[in-house]
Amino acid sequence: MNNLKNTLFVTIAFLALIATQSCSKDDNPSPEPEPEETVQKIELEGMWTITSVNFLDETANWDNAVAFTSESGLGWAPNMYGKTMGINFQTTAVNDESNTKLGSKFSFIVGEDLPLSESDNYWYWNYVDEQESFEMKQLATATLPYDFSLLDISDVKTENDGDKIVFQAKINSRKPGGEATETLQVPVEISIAKGTPSAGAAILLKGHPFVMPELELTEEENQAVLIAELQEVMGFNSNALYKMYMPAEYYWITTIEGVDLDKATLILPADESNHMPSAPFVVIDKNNTLFLNIRGYGSGYEKFKVSKEGDIYTLWGEHADCTLYGQTYAENSTYRIKVTFDTETKETVVLRELLNEGMVYIDYAISWTKDLSITTTSSWEGGWDPYAGVIEL
Repeated sequence: MNNLKNTLFVTIAFLALIATQSCSKDDNPSPEPEPEETVQKIELEGMWTITSVNFLDETANWDNAVAFTSESGLGWAPNMYGKTMGINFQTTAVNDESNTKLGSKFSFIVGEDLPLSESDNYWYWNYVDEQESFEMKQLATATLPYDFSLLDISDVKTENDGDKIVFQAKINSRKPGGEATETLQVPVEISIAKGTPSAGAAILLKGHPFVMPELELTEEENQAVLIAELQEVMGFNSNALYKMYMPAEYYWITTIEGVDLDKATLILPADESNHMPSAPFVVIDKNNTLFLNIRGYGSGYEKFKVSKEGDIYTLWGEHADCTLYGQTYAENSTYRIKVTFDTETKETVVLRELLNEGMVYIDYAISWTKDLSITTTSSWEGGWDPYAGVIEL
């Protein structure tokens, strides 16, 4: 009897276990297999905007112990890619010297301060990995101071139906303080978007704006900046009403550095000057030549110096750099000119210093306030123009 009970108990427990497992399988069915991810093929042909170049680690940083100049920064990747705006992937074949095709031509779209010729072949590109990735290389024969090749392109991802592409690569970067040939390969993530570029690429460091070192200008570069500023704010600077002075005392030992017009003798008031032969003017033309006209006598300076203090620009022209128009120099004499222009009041002062047989004195001093209605040589109240065909505004 007991054996029968035990057998019955085991049978019931076994059936209960089977029922439990069956319910458990029904409650937790096997997961459906995930669909295989489809990788979209990329289509690069056409114009692309470089939206960002993200440097992924500090190897791209500048060494603050090294002066950052236009020369030392040439070849440093954040500086070079900061000048880029876009990429034009073309279909024109690029061949090597044996006429074997290397790939298709592409060009970087860059700012004005990094001029490149669209007609020259510098770079080529190809699809790789069944058009799921690509390569971008610079020709070995390209006469450029920097190798823009993108190395080891990987992790290519597309967005917006292929109109945006994000990828990682390594790019060349000059070692700060090193020679141009001392380069590192730094990792970047580059983002490009379909369309014509209108601005430079955003330069980032690990996703944040890259803090560029302050550029230290050479004397020549600083002069170029000041000249460009003065061209903009001064323009064609003239007025038919002007004043002319001579130093009152000890004029033979006075130099243009120390002339004080308040202590000089006014020999031609403004209300009389409009009867003189021609109005004075000062202008820096598009060729960066400084031209002056004083009472019909002209001079031009292809070389001159500019300084600025507050609102006042000062220009210096030396005798050796001067070309005369409508006049000749006195024998055994040399001249130096100084021009000041106040951007706030528009007051202009021109002084000419004469060195003759070892004696230095002021030849003349002249001042006027810019007449804003006179903007070109054609509107100049000058009568005879000795500069015809010379000044290019």
